[in-house]
Amino acid sequence: MNLKTNPLLSIITVVFNGEKYLEQTINSVISQNIPNIEYIIIDGGSTDGTIDIINKYSDYISYWISEPDAGIYDAINKGIKASSGKYVGIINSDDWYEPNVFSQVLSAFEKGKCDIVCGLLRLWDDNKVMGIQGNTSDFLIHGMISHPTCFVKQDLYTQVGLFDNKYKIAGDYDFMLRCLNAKAVFDFHEYVIANFRLSGISNQNANLRRKEFSGIQYKNNLITKTAHNKEIIKLIIKNFFKKINN
Repeated sequence: MNLKTNPLLSIITVVFNGEKYLEQTINSVISQNIPNIEYIIIDGGSTDGTIDIINKYSDYISYWISEPDAGIYDAINKGIKASSGKYVGIINSDDWYEPNVFSQVLSAFEKGKCDIVCGLLRLWDDNKVMGIQGNTSDFLIHGMISHPTCFVKQDLYTQVGLFDNKYKIAGDYDFMLRCLNAKAVFDFHEYVIANFRLSGISNQNANLRRKEFSGIQYKNNLITKTAHNKEIIKLIIKNFFKKINN
């Protein structure tokens, strides 16, 4: 382990059997143009070549563990608890940061007196760019902003709490709504911060994502109970016909 002294920025990567893309993710972090980065990797007990890749870059990794977890948000929470940076970024093992973007993010924090910095996300399907997306915090009443682009003040996790492990896919949306309700200041920038592969878990489980989103919106009084129930019924019907057609 290579613990940093008072790091300005902590980056957390969670991974499970991610040997295919993990090296690209790691390189996108360690090649950034700021010196005081604390890099944390939380592995869920991989059985492929993931640990070999982590060991290959161990000189650049401040802290890592490999053990079973209760899902992606449990793993993220482990990383946050282990982190000591003033600001925290989370990048999954399918995704990667743009070159030299950390300096821009840190500059935004220092100039803007904000709690969360976020920006644009480039979407990939294999080696093809499918588009670029990004939204301000105003969009949170409708859906999630681009979480891989988000950097959060460490203090905000203390204020609003960590990610809720009961969610399998949409825990980031629940967290961001809690931040919004706590009057956190969001600073959105129109430049690409991170890259996202569409093969990730949230894209493979669209129905579960819709169910969790609806529940989170109802909990936060963004939709009525009737609207939430209608969404659940639609999903039940959709799953029923999917089963009988298989």
